[in-house]
Amino acid sequence: MNFSVFFTNRCNMNCSYCYEKNKKECSMSYEIIDKTIDFIVSKKHENPTEKLSIVTHGGEPLLEFEKIKYFVSALKNRIENVSYIITTNATLLNDENIDFLIKNYAQISISIDGNEKAHNSNRIFHNRRGSFDIVIQNSKKILDRAPFDICARMTVNRKNVEYLFDGVKWLLDFGFVSISPVPDQYDNNWTDSDMNELYNQGVQIIDYLKGYKGDCKVDLIDDALVRCMNSACDGGRTSFTIDTDGSIYPCLAAAGVSEFVIGSVDNGINHESVERILEWAQAKNQACIGCSRYEYCDCTRCKIINKIYTGDLNTPIVAICNIENVKIRLSQYYQKVFPNGQNALNKE
Repeated sequence: MNFSVFFTNRCNMNCSYCYEKNKKECSMSYEIIDKTIDFIVSKKHENPTEKLSIVTHGGEPLLEFEKIKYFVSALKNRIENVSYIITTNATLLNDENIDFLIKNYAQISISIDGNEKAHNSNRIFHNRRGSFDIVIQNSKKILDRAPFDICARMTVNRKNVEYLFDGVKWLLDFGFVSISPVPDQYDNNWTDSDMNELYNQGVQIIDYLKGYKGDCKVDLIDDALVRCMNSACDGGRTSFTIDTDGSIYPCLAAAGVSEFVIGSVDNGINHESVERILEWAQAKNQACIGCSRYEYCDCTRCKIINKIYTGDLNTPIVAICNIENVKIRLSQYYQKVFPNGQNALNKE
C-alpha cells in the first residue's frame, strides 16, 4: 500500500513548471495528522500482509519539518516496517533534518535540474533569484552523510532540454549516482523540434555511459525496456493521497480536484466514488487503439490525468504520447549500445 500525504501546499520557491502553485496555500493541522495516522493504521489492519510506503509530500515538505517528525514518531509507535519517501528542493536542508531523513527514510530525492544554467532556468525563488548555489551546497552535505544513494530528480522542459546531457554529466561528476530525468509531460507546448532535442540529448547520455567507469543509474534512456504492462488502477484500494484538509484522493494527479475526492480521514472511503473511478479505466481511448504502447502508456491507464489536462476522460495528453515515442526510440538505441541489457548501475 502506498500513501502520499500532503503536509503542506506551501513552497519557498516559484518554479516555472510547478503543478501545485495554483492551489490554496495551507498546511496539515496536528488534528488532521492524528486522523491521517488513524486512517493509515486502519488500512494496514485491513491488509496486514501489504508492504507500506508513505510519501511525505508538498509543496516543500520540509517547511513542515516539525509536523513530519511528529507524524513519523507517532506512526512508528503503531506500525512497524514503514518505508518513508521524500522529494525535497534541498534549500531547507540542515544538520538536524538531514540526520532525521537519513535515519528514518528509505528513499530521498533532491530536485535539481542539472547544471546551473538548466536548474536556474526554472527553479527560482519568489524574488526570481536562482536556487542552484544553495541546492548544491546542501546536496553535498547529504551526499557526504547518507549511507544510501540519494536520487537527483531532474525536471526537463522546453527551457532546459538542450542542457540535459550536460546536466546529467555534471550531476555524475558532483557525486550523484542515481539520476532521474523526468520530461514535463503536462506541458503541451513541446514542439517536434523539442522532442528531437530530447532524443538527441538522450543519445548523448547513452554514448557517454558506454565509456563511464563508475557505478550509476540514469532513468529515461531505457524506460520503455523496463516498464511493465499497465495494471488496473489501484486508487482507493491500495493507493491513497491525503490532502492537507484530510480529503482523500486516488492518486497524486487528482489531489485538490474536488471531482475526484473518494473520502476523508474523518469518514473513510466512499466506495461508490472509488468504483466510479475504476469503471472509467475500463473504457478504451479510441484515439489510442492500435498504438503498440497502448498497454504501457499513462494515458490509457489513468483517465484522471486525461480529464484534468484535456477535459475528457479518454482523450490522451499530446505531450505524453510524444514523450512515450521518444522513450521508445531511446530504448531501441540503448539496446544497440548495450545488447546484453547491461545497465550502467551494474558494471563490473
